Order: sequence, then structure tokens, then C-alpha cells
Amino acid sequence: MLRGFMLIVGGAFVGLRMGIVFRDSGYKRLFRVCLPLLRKIKTMNKSINDVKFVTVLCLTLGMAPFFPEPHLWGKVRWVAGGAHGMAFMDWFDLVLHGFPYVLLLRIGILKISGRLG
Repeated sequence: MLRGFMLIVGGAFVGLRMGIVFRDSGYKRLFRVCLPLLRKIKTMNKSINDVKFVTVLCLTLGMAPFFPEPHLWGKVRWVAGGAHGMAFMDWFDLVLHGFPYVLLLRIGILKISGRLG
């Protein structure tokens, strides 16, 4: 779906740059909605490299729900115990709650290697 969306946006953008005038006002509405979203993607790249933002992600998304034990901790213990009875949803849940920690590890490696200022 995203690929088709980008093709529509990209094709419409190329059409505007080439001087083609669209008679359908749907493209105008599409651009009013899509261009701000495309600009936000650039700022999202900055937030992925922000240590404070990723730390907040780790403490909220990574650990939620907090009671009776952090969700990620329970999933890691389950995998360490052999992962018997884990369904696809449980594996997806492990990836979802573990992803902020992967981002934090990535930032640490980039800082140590000097690639991130």
C-alpha cells in the first residue's frame, strides 16, 4: 500500500515539475495532505538518532505494561526457557517491545565508532 502511495505521490510530483496541469482537484488535495507528511519523515530520522527520545521509547514502549513484570522481561524469560507454546503474536510482541532497545544499541555503536556526533 505504501509503495502504491509513493508511486502516486511521486508520479504527481513529476507531473507538476514537468508542467503538466491536472484537471482533477484530487491531486491538489493529495499534495496538501502528503507533502507535510513527507517533510515529517525527514524530522523522524533526526529523532531516531536522538538518545533522549530513544531512551523514552525504551522506558515506555519497551517496558509496558509494567505490572506484574515488564512485558519484555517476561518474553525474554519465555524465550530463554525454550519458547514452548509461543505463537506468532508472541514473537511479534517480542520484536515490537524489543525494537527500542535495538535502536539504543545502534546509537551506542554509532557513538563509539564516531559516526554519530
